[in-house]
Amino acid sequence: ISRELLSPGHPLDIYLFPANSARPFETLVTLGCSDKQLKAPKGLEQYRYVELVLCLPQGWPMPTAEPLAAELRWPFEALKSMVQVPRKSNSFLGHGHTIPNSEMAQLFAGTSFNCVLLDQALIGEIVLPDIHYPNGQILTFLGAFPITEKETQFKIENGHEALVTLMQSRNFFSSLVNINRPCLIET
Repeated sequence: ISRELLSPGHPLDIYLFPANSARPFETLVTLGCSDKQLKAPKGLEQYRYVELVLCLPQGWPMPTAEPLAAELRWPFEALKSMVQVPRKSNSFLGHGHTIPNSEMAQLFAGTSFNCVLLDQALIGEIVLPDIHYPNGQILTFLGAFPITEKETQFKIENGHEALVTLMQSRNFFSSLVNINRPCLIET
């Protein structure tokens, strides 16, 4: 769909796998985050090379020559922004990480989401497995799950697993973005 140079020699592509009868949603996968080894700490080496996955409802408009409105463009901008985080901070991306929409955690246009939780990549109900290369390198796919400010705070206070368990109990632990889903945290 798009190509962007994050830094000299490090392009980021976002690939679209269009909806079909077996997979009735649009699937976006980054390619380029794993071009450079990320600085994962000892014991978390599987996060040295990662790519991100996000699924959108069937028919979601894709970037073309005509610019998309902000409420349709945010998933693409979020993926690009998330890939930049480990490069700017000399760190890594892994299960349980939350990445706010900008430093001020602004809402993604047209949604109640202001943050993205990274966890196992799901294509529908199928977990996307890691790829193990003969040289020992592991490519890990991480799913991007948009969450609200209250859900982010819940995760900070109770942990990643508690939020995932809550999402699963309400049938909202899906890589398919549902911009109309309610906040899972009672007020």
